[in-house]
Amino acid sequence: MRAILLTLVIIAAIICSIDAQYERDGLLGRVRPLIREYESHRGRYQKTNRQLAARLDQELRVIRELERELSRASRTLDQQRYRAYEQRYFRHQSRLKELLG
Repeated sequence: MRAILLTLVIIAAIICSIDAQYERDGLLGRVRPLIREYESHRGRYQKTNRQLAARLDQELRVIRELERELSRASRTLDQQRYRAYEQRYFRHQSRLKELLG
């Protein structure tokens, strides 16, 4: 009976760690396309609207820093930090819409 319970606990721990790994990859996978989108808009407005291009460049630097922090934090699998990174991601996503809208 104890062996069965121990096995179930181990299986649950493995499932939780795999789920956390997928969550990290999912967030990193969403940050990289956002970076590409910022880069494309920055390139588009580089010559026509320098102020907007400068603001996009500034936001792009912040998002790249977010990506670096997320890569570093991915080794610890801390759920609370991931939620904070996810909120920052959504904030940057909405800023892009504000800048272009």
